[in-house]
Amino acid sequence: MAKLNLKIESATGTIEKEFNENQPAKAVKISAMGQLHLDPSTEGNFALLLNGVQLDENKTLKELEVPNGATLRIAPLQTQVI
Repeated sequence: MAKLNLKIESATGTIEKEFNENQPAKAVKISAMGQLHLDPSTEGNFALLLNGVQLDENKTLKELEVPNGATLRIAPLQTQVI
C-alpha cells in the first residue's frame, strides 16, 4: 500500500500531508478541510481539484492517478445565479 505526500491548498492556507493511495478523494478533502480551518460539514460546497480539473471524489487517489508530490486545491463550487 503506497503513501502519497500531497500538498493541499485553499484560500485559507496550505498543508502538506501523507495520504494512503487507497483513500477516496472525498476523505482526503474532508481531512484537509479540518486542518485548513474550513468547516468539514460544508464539504459539499467545495471541489477537490488537480491541475484545475475537478476530481471524482468517490474514486481513490490511486484510481484518479494522483501522483506523489502533487498539489491539490480545495475551491468553492461555482454556483449559478438564475
